[in-house]
Amino acid sequence: MYFCATLLALSAGVWGGEAREVPEESAALDATQAGDMPVDLELVIASDVSTSMDIEEKRLQRDGFVAAFRSAEVQRAIARGARRRIAVVYVEWGSADRQRVVVPWTLIDSPASAFAFAERLAGTFPGRLTYGTALGNALAFGARLFERNSYEGERWVIDVSGDGMSNRGEPLEVVRREVLARGIVINGLPIVYRDAAETVPFGSVGVDEAATLSLVSNDELVAYFETQVIGGPGAFVVPVKSRAHYAQAIRDKLVREIAGMPAPARQARGTGEASAVETAPNAQISSVLSRSHWVRWRE
Repeated sequence: MYFCATLLALSAGVWGGEAREVPEESAALDATQAGDMPVDLELVIASDVSTSMDIEEKRLQRDGFVAAFRSAEVQRAIARGARRRIAVVYVEWGSADRQRVVVPWTLIDSPASAFAFAERLAGTFPGRLTYGTALGNALAFGARLFERNSYEGERWVIDVSGDGMSNRGEPLEVVRREVLARGIVINGLPIVYRDAAETVPFGSVGVDEAATLSLVSNDELVAYFETQVIGGPGAFVVPVKSRAHYAQAIRDKLVREIAGMPAPARQARGTGEASAVETAPNAQISSVLSRSHWVRWRE
C-alpha cells in the first residue's frame, strides 16, 4: 500500500545499463519467476521529516541524498562491490503512524541508474509528518521493507536520520533489539548543528499538543544515537554539524555504508523466529516487528 504504482527496474550486472520503468506487477512476476536478485546491499534510507525539522532542513536532507547518488564517490563505491549493485528505498518518517515510502525499492547498478534514482528523489516534496518523533516505529517500518522486495542482499542496513530523541510510539529499546536480532545494521545521521537558542525541546510535538519540555544538547543527541539507536556489526554515526555539512556528511556516510562489513547472521526473510544474534527478553514483545498493524505499546 505504501508503494507507488510503478517502480524503477534497471538492467543488472554491469555499469552502463539503461534505466527503464515497468509496471510493478510485471516486475513482481519477473522476480517470482527468476528468484530474488542478489545485491551487495539492501539499504533503507529513513529520513526524519517531523515538525521539528523546518522546510529548509528537509530540503537540505533530501538534496544531500540526491547529490550523493549523483556523485562519483558513491557510484565508485557501488561498482567496487562483489556484485556491483545495491538496492535502495527512500522513506520519510515522523510520529508513530506516520511513515511513507517516497522512492520505492530501486536497483542501482550503473551511473545511469544512480542518476535516475537521484532524479526521482529530486522530484519529490519533503513531507511534514506531525505529532512527535517515533524512532522505534521508523525502525520497525524500515525493517519490514526488507521483506517486501525482490532482492537478496549480502547486508541489510537502515540509515536513519533525526534531530531529536524518540518521544512517541513503540519503545525504541524493544524495536531496536528485534531489528538487530534479525541481522539488520542500524546507522545514524544525527542532525546537531543548532546552537543553544535553536535546540529542539525534547518531547516537543508541535504547537497543537502540550508537552513537557527539556532541552537536549547536540552532544547529548550524538551520544543518544551512539548508545541507543545504532547497532550491529560496523554500525556508526555521522553527525551533521552544519547546514553546509549536509551533503558531505550524507555522501561520506553512504560511501562507508556501501563499502560495508561482512554480512551478519540474520533470520530468514519473512520468518517470525528470533535470531541467535540477540533475542527479545520475553514473548510479549518478541513479535513486535511481525504485527500486520501497529498497536500502541502499553506497559
